[in-house]
Amino acid sequence: MRDRKSAMHRQRLSSAALFILLLAFLLRVYRLDAQSLWYDESLSVHLAALPLPDTLAQSAVTDHPPLHALLLNLWMRVTGSSEFSIRFVSVCFGALIGALVYALGRKLGGPRVGAIGAILLAIAPMAVWYAQEARGYSLLVALVLIAVLAYLRLVNGDWRQRVWATYILASVAALYTHYFAVFPLVAINLAFALNWLRNQLSSQPTIQQTHQPVRWLLAQAAVAILFLPWLPNALAQAASNATYFPGRVTWDTVVLETWRAFAGGDFPHLVVPAQPPPTSSLWLALVVLGAITPLLPNFSKPRQVEMGRHQETGRHQETGRHQEMPPTHSNFILITLLLVPLLLMSILAWEKPKFAPRYLLTSLPAFVTLAALGVDTLLRFRNRLLAVFALLPMLLIPLVDLLVTAQIYFDPPVARPDARSVAAYIDANDAPGDAILLVGGHQAPLFEFYYDGPARVIPLPPDLLPAAQTPLDARAVSQLAEIAAAHPRAWLVLWQQAVADPTGIVLDELRAQAKRLEVGQNFHEMSLLLFDVRGAIFKPGPQHALDIAFADPIRLVGYDMDSNEIRTGQDLFFRLYFESSGPIVRNYQVFTHLVDASGAVAAQADRIAGSDSYPTSLWSAGTRMRNEFSIHLPAQLPAGNYRLVVGLYDGPDRLAVADGADAAEITQIVVTP
Repeated sequence: MRDRKSAMHRQRLSSAALFILLLAFLLRVYRLDAQSLWYDESLSVHLAALPLPDTLAQSAVTDHPPLHALLLNLWMRVTGSSEFSIRFVSVCFGALIGALVYALGRKLGGPRVGAIGAILLAIAPMAVWYAQEARGYSLLVALVLIAVLAYLRLVNGDWRQRVWATYILASVAALYTHYFAVFPLVAINLAFALNWLRNQLSSQPTIQQTHQPVRWLLAQAAVAILFLPWLPNALAQAASNATYFPGRVTWDTVVLETWRAFAGGDFPHLVVPAQPPPTSSLWLALVVLGAITPLLPNFSKPRQVEMGRHQETGRHQETGRHQEMPPTHSNFILITLLLVPLLLMSILAWEKPKFAPRYLLTSLPAFVTLAALGVDTLLRFRNRLLAVFALLPMLLIPLVDLLVTAQIYFDPPVARPDARSVAAYIDANDAPGDAILLVGGHQAPLFEFYYDGPARVIPLPPDLLPAAQTPLDARAVSQLAEIAAAHPRAWLVLWQQAVADPTGIVLDELRAQAKRLEVGQNFHEMSLLLFDVRGAIFKPGPQHALDIAFADPIRLVGYDMDSNEIRTGQDLFFRLYFESSGPIVRNYQVFTHLVDASGAVAAQADRIAGSDSYPTSLWSAGTRMRNEFSIHLPAQLPAGNYRLVVGLYDGPDRLAVADGADAAEITQIVVTP
C-alpha cells in the first residue's frame, strides 16, 4: 500500500513537472514577435546570415564566440528569417532550462524541490525576457546546467565515459557560446576541490575518491585544449573591447543590480532606481534558508541522489541506483554557482567598467533552486501552523513575477527599442536621393534587417560593435560635408549616440547648418530627425588655429569663436579642439578662465575633455575632439580687456604646457557695458 501511494505521489509530481514545462514554453512563445528586434539580436542575425566561414571570421571580431550564430545560421536555412523564427531557437533552449532546473532540484533535494525550482524559473521575468531574445543567453544557461548535472554525477561515483564526455562537451560549448561561461566553470571547479578535500578528511575515503583529481584535471585540460583554437580571439577581445561606462562599477552595484534582476526582472524603470523590487526581501529569506537548511535540526539527513558507478579494486562496477550525498555539498554547489560569478564579475567590472545583470544569467538557476530548497524546508516544518504563516507572504513572489512578465508583453516602456517602426516610417516617407545617417553606426545590421528602401544607409561610425574606442570626433564634419554634397535630405537615426558621438557633433552641425523638417511620429527609445541639407555648409574647423602642446601627448590645435567682443551679463560661447598624438593615461578636465589685467579670474567654466563616455584615457592617436564652452559674464563685470586662459587638470594637479607654464592664453576678449 505504501509503495502504491509513493508511486502515485511520483506520478503526480511528474505530471506537475510536465505542466510546468508546458507553462514555461507558453510564457516564452507568447507574443514572441510582438516587439522589434534590437541591436544585439540584429548582430546575431547579421552573423548568422553570412556564409559559415564568414560567420566564424566576423564572430572573431565581435564580443561573443560563434556557437549561437552558427546554430542560428543552420536554423535560418531551414525556417527562414522571420522575427518569430529567429527568436524561437532561444524559446526552445529557454524551455529546456526549465527541465534542467527540475532535474537539478530533484537531484539535490527531491522531486518537490525540482518542481518548485522549475516553476520559479518558468515565471521568472528575467528568464522569460532572455528566452524571447535572439541571443545566446538561453543556450549558455542550458549548457552550464548540463555541465553541472554531469559534475554531480561524477562526484557521486558515476564515472562512465559518457558522463565525462557530457561534462567536457557542455563546458566547451558554453565557452564557445559566451566568454562569461568561465565564471560558472570556475565555481564548479571550486565546488569539486572542496568536495574532494571533504572526502580526504573523512574517515575512510574510497580509492575512487582519492584518485578523482587526476581524472578531473584531465577533463579540465580537455576543455582548455578544445577551446584553445578560439583563445586568441577571446584574448584579443578582452584587450580591445573598450568600455563606455563612465566611472567605476563597484561590487555593491553588481550585487544589487543582480539581486534586483533575479528577484523581479532586469527592468530598473519598473521600480525605484537602484532599489530591489518589493519581494526582494522574501527572495533573500528563501535563498538564505535554502543555503542553511543542512545546519538546521531535523534537516541534516543526507538526501538520496541518483548515481551510477564507483571504483573498487581498480574497476568500475555497478553498485545500485542511489548514493547518499551530504546536504552540505548539495547546497554548496548552488552557493558557489551563485556567489563565485558575482565575485569574479565584480573584479572584472572594477577593472573594465561594463556590467549588465544578464552577464550573470547562469547564476539564476542556482538562485531559484536555493529558494526552492527554502520553500521545501518550510513545508517540512513539524509545526504546520508556523509553516503556513511563513509561506503565505511567499505567495507574493509568483504574483509579482507574473505581473512583471505581463509588463514584458504589454507595457511600452519595457519594450525593446522600436527600430522596426523607425525603418517603416522612413520607408513610407523617403524621397529620391535621401540618406539615412545612423548614429551610432552599429545599428546598421538592424537596418539591414528592416529597411529595404532606396535611401543610402550611412553608419557613423561604420563599426559592428558600439564605437567605444573610435567614436566620431571633429573629423565627422568633413563626412557631413561630403554627404550634403551628394544628398538633398538626411534622416538622422539616434540610438546610443552618447557612445558613438560623445560630443554630439553630428546633431549639433545639422541643427546649425541645415533646415530641420517635420517628422510626424515618436519612437520608443530611438530618435528620428529629418534635415534638408541642400545649401548647408559644413566647415571642419577650427576657425582659429593653435599649436599648444601639453606634457602628455595632447595638443590644443584651435578654437571657434564668432566674436571677441561681448557685453557684460551675456554668455561667451566658444569651442576648443584638442588632439592626441599617443596614449593618455589620465582623464583630464578643461578649465577656461577669463582673466583681468591683474591676473584675477573674473569668470570661468570647466568641463571634462571629451565626454563622460569618452575621456582622454580612451583617446587613440589622431583623435580630435571638439568641446563647447559657455562662460557667463556677471552683470557687474567691469568693461575692459580680458585674457581667455585654458588649461588641463586631473584632481589638484594641472598638466604643464610644453613651455613649463600650467595654462595657455589663447585670445583677448573685449568686454563692453
